[in-house]
Amino acid sequence: MHPDPQKRYASIESLVRDIDHYLNKEPLDVRPSTLRYHAGMFVLRHRKAVLGSAAALLLVVSMAGFFTWRLARERNLAVTEAARLRYVQDFMNSLIQGGDQDAGPEANLPVTAMVDRGVRLAGTLGNKPLIQSDLYQTLGMTSQKLGRLSQAESLLQKALNDQESLKGEDRDQDRNGIARIQTALGLVYADEGKAKAAEQLVCQSLNEIRRSTPLDKPLMGRTELAKGTVMVAAGEQKRAIPVLRDAAKTIEAADGPRSPELAQAMGKQADAQIYMGNYDAANSLNRQALAIDRAVFGENYPHVAEDLGNLAQTQEIRGYYAKAERLEREALAIMEKWYGPDHPETARKLTTLASTLMYEKKNKGAEALLQRAMAIQEHVYGPQHPRVAYVLNSMGSVALGEGEFSAAEKDFSREVDIYRLAYGDVDYRVAVALGNLASVYQAEGHYAKCESLLLDVVCRFRRAVGADNVNTGMAQVRLGRTLLHENKYSASAAHSLAGYEILAKQLNPDSGWLSGARHDLAIDYAALGEPQKAEQFKAKPATAALRASR
Repeated sequence: MHPDPQKRYASIESLVRDIDHYLNKEPLDVRPSTLRYHAGMFVLRHRKAVLGSAAALLLVVSMAGFFTWRLARERNLAVTEAARLRYVQDFMNSLIQGGDQDAGPEANLPVTAMVDRGVRLAGTLGNKPLIQSDLYQTLGMTSQKLGRLSQAESLLQKALNDQESLKGEDRDQDRNGIARIQTALGLVYADEGKAKAAEQLVCQSLNEIRRSTPLDKPLMGRTELAKGTVMVAAGEQKRAIPVLRDAAKTIEAADGPRSPELAQAMGKQADAQIYMGNYDAANSLNRQALAIDRAVFGENYPHVAEDLGNLAQTQEIRGYYAKAERLEREALAIMEKWYGPDHPETARKLTTLASTLMYEKKNKGAEALLQRAMAIQEHVYGPQHPRVAYVLNSMGSVALGEGEFSAAEKDFSREVDIYRLAYGDVDYRVAVALGNLASVYQAEGHYAKCESLLLDVVCRFRRAVGADNVNTGMAQVRLGRTLLHENKYSASAAHSLAGYEILAKQLNPDSGWLSGARHDLAIDYAALGEPQKAEQFKAKPATAALRASR
């Protein structure tokens, strides 16, 4: 039917042949024989096979492209990491050398001076934000260990700002980097007494880590440990214990049963158990931590000394003072061997040993150790450092035990001044030091003066750590005891009961604080003509406070 006879089918056979070609999806004889036409018909005939081959080819090409990109990224990261390492090495050399290799390092360069120099050098790296972030984080954590909390907070905040400003290829790596800095900053907040802000920041870090794939389990465990540590610092021992248990499980699953972080988690959980009055649990945890640290580090390592000191604490609480002294002396020997006789960490163990000797009424020996510790801490940190206040706390206790009230008042007053200067007037440590000062007035029989001061201490603890905190409860019990001495039975019962109700929720029923509160309440209610309530507290029922308050 084509107008051009030459393009018509020459015969019925040729038409039938093309019809067969069409039905079989083969090239038609009357169509121009081009490569494109023949390839199209081939694809049409073998559609499934061609689509499958194309998909496989696409997958191969995609995988090749992905792994090429991945290898390139890993190579770039490795090159970047090597450059960072070289830069940090050069930075540390410059830090120690003082910027002059020919002059060499300074003799007896104080750590505080080195940190200050490092801060100045790190401040010049604005064009290298990732390296600057690393250095600010390291310097901030070092400042925290030195007790320079304001500087630590500032440096870690700068590190966090640098890290958040970066937009890298690996968002999971960025999240984990941010989480590490946030956790370190949260621990600084805890040291500063900012309990809510600390916990909020560490929880935020945990959320960042959980969003990353794959999950960094070691980092997860360390951050859970930080969360529990923050809770213990805030006096939230009951909430901290399950968090620390989870941290220990995560760390052990990630790093195995010989992880130093696992030992830390057990030691921190033991601290919480001691506060709760669960001394058997605390002793067991501390022994497990000691076994891990000895297996990892050997006999003469600071972590081992810390574990021995923790074990000594449970022995002191149970009245086994000779055992506690042996453990503390063993810990001190390790510290002296590791750090030398004039190091701040050695001074800290001298102070804890002195506290043990006080329990044994060896006040002269304790005083000699404390004088040595004070000389070290003042030489290293100066006269207005919190580590000096830590020694003053024990020195005041020795003086109080010896009946040297004037010396005790002087030591505790200086402790108050140092904490105010370091942390501000509203910090919980100021309340602790004022409570120590109140002990002097109570021992002297100046009950009105003691009452006034303890009323202030209770208010301070409420503001700093909350109305239901253990420290607030203890302050209430102490105030109740002072009012009892003044025969103010109604007021005494109110404060002692308030403290008892707080502590009963968080401490073991056999705790000395609860026993003391029950003793005072029994006297109060007997004096107030309420013998039934008095008998309830004499009998030590678990629900005495609830029944008495109804």
